[in-house]
Amino acid sequence: MLAAIFSAIGIILAKMGLKKVSANLAAGVRTIVVLIFLGLIIIFNKDYQHINNITKHDYLFTVLSGIVSALSWLFFFQALKISSVNKVAPIDKGNVVLTMIFGFLFLKDEYDIYIIIGMIIMIIGIVLMTSDKKDEQTSDDKQQKKCIDSWLVYALIAAVLASASNILAKVSVSNEQVNSNLSLTLRTIVVLIVTWLAILFKKEHKEITNINLKSWFFLGMTGLSTGAWWLFYFKALKLANASLVIPIERLSVVITIILSVIFLKEKLNRKGIIGIILITIGTSLLLVGKI
Repeated sequence: MLAAIFSAIGIILAKMGLKKVSANLAAGVRTIVVLIFLGLIIIFNKDYQHINNITKHDYLFTVLSGIVSALSWLFFFQALKISSVNKVAPIDKGNVVLTMIFGFLFLKDEYDIYIIIGMIIMIIGIVLMTSDKKDEQTSDDKQQKKCIDSWLVYALIAAVLASASNILAKVSVSNEQVNSNLSLTLRTIVVLIVTWLAILFKKEHKEITNINLKSWFFLGMTGLSTGAWWLFYFKALKLANASLVIPIERLSVVITIILSVIFLKEKLNRKGIIGIILITIGTSLLLVGKI
């Protein structure tokens, strides 16, 4: 649940920090802060002493998880840059459905009727929340249509990649001798490398001098929130089944939407309200099915 809270806070702060910063550069700056935060945790807890417990198998899946996670975040930030939180977040957090499907196929997780019904209800809720909403950032109809199509594509790709990353992350910490904090830090190093390769490829690093103090603050806070989120999330994955941990963490979508209304002044119509209720009910059924 702590992972869910920090996840929601991180998304809101990220949206605030994206106003005058490119999506890739924002993701890159955030990842630097996350890595510094995790590095301090590793040093304080002396987790680095457990590095010899990591096998080649663990390294492989940690690297794969990092690469996929980096790509997911790049697409997520692109979607968040051009659209509102209450449209992007439900799709992003809705990747729990794909994750559970992947869990069934690759991790042999078992599901009952509650989980199946829960997934169907969640999908309906996501559709309601992301349908019939006009993008307030554009006034021209043709440009608006292009913008809507773009954010939706970015968000869907991010969701699929996030689902794959969740499964790879679970495999990477399946070894009981591997320290979850150390595994997360190694994964974050990979995320940092991939993210900055994308930034350098698009030559967006030149824009770093244009980032104002306000954006630096929000991106820095986003990094701290994300670091805390990942710490609690990986610790939970280490201790419990992925299909139980992920639905609880995905409840952050409810917190995210509430915070977006309060702090970002985003509006939620009737369909959106019904959608968030259905997502909550669906997630609850997923948990009932795992208890």
